[in-house]
Amino acid sequence: MKNSLMDGVGSLNWNLVGFLAMSWFIVFLILAKGIKSSGKVSYVLAIFPYIMLGSLLAKALTLEGSIDGIIYFFKPQWDKILEPSVWFAAVTQVFFSLNVYFANVIMYSSYNKFRHNIYRDSNIVTTLDTFTSLLAGVCVFAVLGHLKHELGVDDIRQVIKPGPALAFVSYPETIAKFKNFSTFFSVLFFLMLYVLGIGSNVAMTSCIVTEVRDHFKKVKNWQAALGVAILGTIFGSIYYTQVYLSLKHLSFETWFIYYFIIL
Repeated sequence: MKNSLMDGVGSLNWNLVGFLAMSWFIVFLILAKGIKSSGKVSYVLAIFPYIMLGSLLAKALTLEGSIDGIIYFFKPQWDKILEPSVWFAAVTQVFFSLNVYFANVIMYSSYNKFRHNIYRDSNIVTTLDTFTSLLAGVCVFAVLGHLKHELGVDDIRQVIKPGPALAFVSYPETIAKFKNFSTFFSVLFFLMLYVLGIGSNVAMTSCIVTEVRDHFKKVKNWQAALGVAILGTIFGSIYYTQVYLSLKHLSFETWFIYYFIIL
């Protein structure tokens, strides 16, 4: 990684750019035929992670110390309840989890009949979302409880890395320490993350495709999807330069200008 823009942005990591393009190509294939094709694929994208989570949880519960992790997950810390940062994190979690801010829910509901029972759907979606968050939390903290047991530390917070590191560092480190089938469960875990990423991207991209088609009636669905996929690959590749650590601290407008200078 480069420390500043003074030496330029460096070269692209073409392996990662290739995987990014492949991921966008998958999204394009799912959206090429519109809501009918993406709706059918959504069954797989939605159900598959539950199968993976169930498998990981079943394995985690057989590990020593897993119950301690689950107890830590559900045990309230009452001294934190008056801290605004805790409530901010909770609201952020709900908004991200439900994808309220990207208008995905509004976009999908626009395909329903006028008198569709949206109250029933709202209850189903929010209930399943909460259940999924709890299931994922139990699965993660069961494994972290085992890691605490293996390392012999007193507090589980000593093995938790905050933010994305929890999913991409702490959890994989623990899976790698499994005595049996560690490679198998590693593949399951990262495949689950990939499927979740594709599913989220399909929903967000559907909003853009729908918006484009609503404004430009002559544009076909596959054309709009292909355009978004190409632009997504181009703009996404900025994160695979050596200067990413510097760019992430800049405003959107600044790195946008720098990127086009590079091109």
